[in-house]
Amino acid sequence: MDNYYMKPLILMFLLMIAPLVAGLYGAMHDQISYTVSPEFFLKFRFPQVFGADMANWTKPGNERIGAAIIGFQNSWKVGVLLGIILALTGFMHKDQKDMFKHTLQTYFVTMIIAFFSGLTGLLTGINSTHHISSFPEGISDPVSFKAVETMHNFSYMGGIAGMLIGVLWHLYKKRKKENPMV
Repeated sequence: MDNYYMKPLILMFLLMIAPLVAGLYGAMHDQISYTVSPEFFLKFRFPQVFGADMANWTKPGNERIGAAIIGFQNSWKVGVLLGIILALTGFMHKDQKDMFKHTLQTYFVTMIIAFFSGLTGLLTGINSTHHISSFPEGISDPVSFKAVETMHNFSYMGGIAGMLIGVLWHLYKKRKKENPMV
């Protein structure tokens, strides 16, 4: 098949895997979050997401599965948006192999930036919570709770930053291919 037909097929594949990759990232991210603050999930996210069905997810052994489900549910949607932007930007490459390779690279770069942003948020949350005077009621470890909350916020910001860097990566790679002296 020539380039004319392959690029749309590659685009469709990239659009399909982006939410899956993002969802799996979110599931793993929330395993870290759950390790730091089970209360964040048990007293905040589980009631919010599972509602009346919450009792099934608070049984011993089910908590981590519940956290993974929440992480996947929250992240796959972000993956749709990031996938659309990064895969469509990848369409700028003339060669379908470059389109595929560089778009996968941007997905990886976005995850790495989101991950390290989340870790930065976690450390920021741990180091700044002693200045916060009010915590949610019934929380026995407010420092960890707030640290995880901050971690999640930083991770989303990192995803956006990673997406922007991914777009710049596509532009850089295209320019470099067209002008190897760059």
